[in-house]
Amino acid sequence: MIRLKGSLTNLTIIYVYAPDSSKDDEESENFYLQLQSPVDYVPKKDIVLVIGDFNAIAGNNYRGHEDIMGKFDNGQMNRGGERLIEFNREAI
Repeated sequence: MIRLKGSLTNLTIIYVYAPDSSKDDEESENFYLQLQSPVDYVPKKDIVLVIGDFNAIAGNNYRGHEDIMGKFDNGQMNRGGERLIEFNREAI
C-alpha cells in the first residue's frame, strides 16, 4: 500500500494478488477479508485504487452493475468475478 499526498486530495494505491479459481471458496473469502482491513484504514477523503491480479472474470453482463463496471469485458463471469463485484458493491 502506498499513499501519495496531493494538493487537493490524497491517493492511496493498494496492490493485490488474489488466489486463483482452483482454490477453495474459503481461501478466496479470507483474501477479501484481509483486503478489507487496509481499505478500511484509508481516510474516507482519499481516492483509493485497488489494483492487481484478482484472478477473476467479470464477464460482459454488466446490467445491474453499471455503477461499478463497464460493458467492455468478454466471456462468462466466474466465481472470482462474482466475489470481486460483491467486494466493490460493499465498498461503495
